[in-house]
Order: sequence, then C-alpha cells, then structure tokens
Amino acid sequence: MNKIFILGIGGTFMGNIAQFAKSLGKDVYGVDSKLYPPMSNILRDFKINFREGYNLENFIDADEYIIGNVVSRDNKLYQKIVREKKKITSGPRWLYENILKDKTVIAISGTHGKTTVTNLVSYALEQLRLEPSYLIAGAPKEIPSSLLQDGNLFVLEADEYDASCFDKGSKFFHYKPDVLLVNNIEFDHADIFDNIDEIESNFFKLISGLPQKSVVLLNRNGIRKSFLNQLSLNASTQSKIKIFSANESNLIQENISSATEVLKEFIDLKSIQKIFKTLPSVRRRFEYVYKSNSLDVIDDFAHHPTAISKTLKLAQQRYQDLVLVLEIGSNSMKSGTHDVKLLEVLKDTKTFLVNASKEQISKFNETAEKATLEKLIKICGERTKKKRAILFCGNKNFNRLQENLINHLISDST
Repeated sequence: MNKIFILGIGGTFMGNIAQFAKSLGKDVYGVDSKLYPPMSNILRDFKINFREGYNLENFIDADEYIIGNVVSRDNKLYQKIVREKKKITSGPRWLYENILKDKTVIAISGTHGKTTVTNLVSYALEQLRLEPSYLIAGAPKEIPSSLLQDGNLFVLEADEYDASCFDKGSKFFHYKPDVLLVNNIEFDHADIFDNIDEIESNFFKLISGLPQKSVVLLNRNGIRKSFLNQLSLNASTQSKIKIFSANESNLIQENISSATEVLKEFIDLKSIQKIFKTLPSVRRRFEYVYKSNSLDVIDDFAHHPTAISKTLKLAQQRYQDLVLVLEIGSNSMKSGTHDVKLLEVLKDTKTFLVNASKEQISKFNETAEKATLEKLIKICGERTKKKRAILFCGNKNFNRLQENLINHLISDST
C-alpha cells in the first residue's frame, strides 16, 4: 500500500485531499501545528492518523509527501524531507495527477463566493443523481464537504492563492478545467500579490492556456472592463468565452445566478430552477447562529470589502436595526490595504471592530469602535422598536467573542 504523509493536514483543502487519498486506498498520515474540529473529527472518522507539531519526532517515512501552502521553507519537517530527497508534491498537483486528469473538471474561481457557488453546483448535480465528485472549502449542511464518486464530473474551488512554498503559481493552474467560472476578480491576498494587475495576469494566463474544448464563463459585473477587453483581443485564446451578468438584486440571487450559468452547460434551465426552489447552505455563509423574538445573530465568512458590502446589503434588506461586528482577520485586511474601501462600506452602519490596529480604530472612529463582550451584551439588552440583528463578518473566530456572546444570550434566556 502506497504511504502518503501530508504536511498541513488540518486545513480544509489539505484535509479533503487526505480523504481523497484514503478513498483511493492510500495509507495516509499527516501533521499540522494544531488541529481543531471539525477537521480533526473528520480525519478521525476516516481513520486518518495525524500528529500535532512540526517536530522532527513527528516525521514519518513515506512514499510521497504532500506539502500544504501553510508550510514555509524553514519548516523543520519540510527541510528534512528535502534533505533526504523524498518525493514531494503540492496538494493541487497531487489532486490533478491522481483524480482530476480522468474527470470533467468544473472550476469555480473568483475573489469571493467560491465556496457558496461550488456548494450550489455540487448540490444540484447530486440531486440529479449524476454522481459528481467535489471539493468544497467549507462546511455544507446538506452534503459532505468532499466526495469522490463514479460520475465523470468534478466540481471544486479554483483558488488564485499559491500552491506551496516550492510551487508558487496559483492553485488553479493545476486543475486544467473543462468549465471555468470567473465570478469576480478583485485585489486580495496582499501577502503574495502587489496589485490587482498581478492577479488578473494569473487569470489571463490560465484562460489563455485552456484548450478549445474548454468553456470560460465570465461574470461582467465582477470583472474590470480592461480585463475583458484584453481577453477579447488575445489571439492565443482557444477556449469558448461566454460573458454573462449575474443577478445583483441580493447576494443570494447573485450566487444562484452564477451557479445557474455553470449548470446550464450540463442541465436544462427548468431542471435547475426546480432544484433551487430549496437552497442548500454552508456554515458561516449568512448562517443564523442565534434567534429570538427580539434579536438574531448571523455569522458570515465575508472578509473582503465587496463581500462585506454585499452581505450587509442582504442583512439590511431583512432588518432595519442592524449592528455589524467586523473582524480584521485576513492578511490584506491587517495590512490596511482595504481601509479606504472599508470606510465607504461602514459609513452608515453601527460597527464594532475585532483585531483592528490602533491606526484602524482611529481611522474608523466616526462609525466604528473596538468590540468587547460587555458592549455587545449591552447592545443585545437594549429595547428596540424593530427586531435587531447582529451580523458577524470575518474569516477567523472573532477571538471567541461571538461564541461567548451566544453563550451569554442562551444562559440569560433560561
């Protein structure tokens, strides 16, 4: 039995890679700095052995090593693997060579919305009993986060982030998609990209390299006109380009609209509309985590100004009394790259900030203040004429502020 050792097994993507490897009959082991639920529980359920800590004593001799992009070149285990000239690969490369090369690949790309649209497409194909395989970098409620089946279709998120410390190209270069959705392109990942032009260059290279049989679906509402113009003038582009405009009435309809464009390549529109009468959901995507007669608490993964703005708009359509708790969690948010856009997004919303720098607290002081549990408890206890909602937006855990608030609300109501 082929033995595989995964560095960075606790991440959503790499944890799912571990499950796929196990499904293929591999003997799978892994290590990460720390592992938390739900991934730690999922790995145990799959009987995948893992260890915590990148210490040399956690090294395991294996036939192949899959290195996650959280692993740096100075990682002791990685250095040992390289020093001993072991066979190494990145997660995206392993996925293509072992699974995707034999599938029809549906790749969902964009700065935001990837997880939700991937879930919608995977769910629809599953409902139609087409036995799709898929990899969703989130926690869907109706279907597993990843599944390897006999059908020819494979749906996955096509991330523009780099594949590994030795494979610095965007992950999506490995996937060679037959159908590619580009839902939006904005500046993000300030730790590896200097500007939006660099990101667009990667998308341009990806699309230009696709064969004639491939279909590229471009949402003009989320992409700069200059990029679309450049692509139309590129003589080397062989794939079939289709440009559409996603429904922007609200965030839910926008995601459904983009998913529908993908599914129309395989299914008739009437069947798609019938399936989406009941929508699948993903944890941390406008998820209600507490409800009462006077107060709702909503958790959302939005961590880019555009995603935050669209999530706010959806909440404002449902609530007249809204409070935002915004976590400064991503590298781009922490760097201050998005501060100007955030000022515009937050100007009319009562906002509390988590993990903001002193400079950001000062910059946003007219509309936002530092979040504390005491302040949020006070907000929740205020009498209001309209039902109030507290919307948490961020890609981390809010320093457990949300968890502690909900525990207080539950205990206070009993």
